[in-house]
Amino acid sequence: MTEKNGKLTPQKRKAIAALIGGATVTEAAAEAGVKRQTVHGWMHQRAFKAELKAAEAKALDKISRKLVLLADKAVAAFEDVLGNPETDINLRLSAADKLIRRLIEFRTQVDLEERVSELEKLAKIE
Repeated sequence: MTEKNGKLTPQKRKAIAALIGGATVTEAAAEAGVKRQTVHGWMHQRAFKAELKAAEAKALDKISRKLVLLADKAVAAFEDVLGNPETDINLRLSAADKLIRRLIEFRTQVDLEERVSELEKLAKIE
């Protein structure tokens, strides 16, 4: 149930927090003090789904910021491996292959995002 002001109940908020923390539906239900079937029912409610999706987005944003901070260290690790002639050649080749593959994947993703954005702009015009 939702409260009169449209906000989620404390039980629903506890279930969402547990789910975002990696809990199963059964564990989230226990955390919220409700039956598993109740949480399953909530997952079909628009407000609960929207709040769960917002919580997931917030968690992903946090992870994304951490990954951006680690990116410099990752690049430095590749530089260390690729730039050290004493590193085993197979390790250097593997690192080079992974780096090139990731670069291609990244470029492909950026291209797709640009194309989708352009299509969205065109769709709004028509």
